[in-house]
Amino acid sequence: MRTARYRFPGGASRTVLVEGERRAVVFSPGAPLVSEAERLGGREVVLVAPSMGHTLGVDAWRSACEVEALVAAEATARRGHFEATSPDRLEIDLPEGLSLHAPPGGELGEVWMRVEDAGRVHWVVCDAFSNIERLADGLWLRLAQRLYGLRTGLCVGVAFRRKTADGAALLAWMTEQFAAGCDVLIPCHGEIDDAPDLAERLYAKTRAAFKL
Repeated sequence: MRTARYRFPGGASRTVLVEGERRAVVFSPGAPLVSEAERLGGREVVLVAPSMGHTLGVDAWRSACEVEALVAAEATARRGHFEATSPDRLEIDLPEGLSLHAPPGGELGEVWMRVEDAGRVHWVVCDAFSNIERLADGLWLRLAQRLYGLRTGLCVGVAFRRKTADGAALLAWMTEQFAAGCDVLIPCHGEIDDAPDLAERLYAKTRAAFKL
């Protein structure tokens, strides 16, 4: 599993690439990383557009390589004006230890990726959680980040919270999912978090954000 950052107006995001023997999965495919397509060899490529705001790199990747499947929630596919398969209807085998999940009750089109790697369970999330050390320099960039709902530290994304109808259902789903492991959080926005008690801190942030 490899990660790399790319820029967008007002901030930065992260692409996560997981290579299996037969398939490679590209989570949040940023256009600046299209050159990565050349080194995937004969692997079949699965693109994951993990929210309504993470679709700009899809066309660039589809032009650079043959894409076997594009995975996205229905809301994201509508926003991106493309056809896609939802995570729960994907009928191909993903790389070992990798699975895709759609949190319940969300209208932002969020998809999470669970990856077991080196004995640890990694959760790759899009706009649901961020972990930014500091906001960008400059007034206008900071204002743009505020509009995106970005804050410093580990927190629930503002847009995700506003677009999630049932915080209690989300928390129950997270508790069920994380019971099988939650060692590392890889957010699209901000720093990777692998500090102790990660699941408990994510629960606490969720309870506070939704006033549970």
